[in-house]
Amino acid sequence: MSGNTLPGECDKNWLHCVYLPKRLVILESCVTVRGIVVDARYVLDGDAILYLRLDPEYAHFSNQKNYEQFGNDILELEIVCRHPVFRFLVFRCWTCGNKILVPRVGDHIEADGIYVQDTRHMHMELHPVTRITMLRSAKVLTPPGVSENGQAREGPRELSEPAQKP
Repeated sequence: MSGNTLPGECDKNWLHCVYLPKRLVILESCVTVRGIVVDARYVLDGDAILYLRLDPEYAHFSNQKNYEQFGNDILELEIVCRHPVFRFLVFRCWTCGNKILVPRVGDHIEADGIYVQDTRHMHMELHPVTRITMLRSAKVLTPPGVSENGQAREGPRELSEPAQKP
């Protein structure tokens, strides 16, 4: 499972990597969504979970339970077997070989995956995600008080901002 599928093409072989797949009702075998990552976390089952604020033309993929649990126009995306440590401890992840990179909060992405309803929580998800393409990366700030070369300085600045010479 390399994550190198073409847009709109989902590799169905990923389903064996899903934790408790019987809890998921497949509504569409492959959909594409776009949006901004508003939260990203890793869970003990080995997966990475993203919460995506859908672009307006994709908002119909969210339902009332998504709104109640996550907020307006938010869709949960699960990238199976991407936990930095636990993916090595979870048996189902040993054969997945998932190489999809987990985006950062603030990244604008396009993702493909199997569109499902989680019957435990009744919200909609892309699970598993089979492809992610970065559309626009989030701005990264250097930590306050530290320059890019590790020396002390005052206040944060964007990494793309040129360093001032003393």
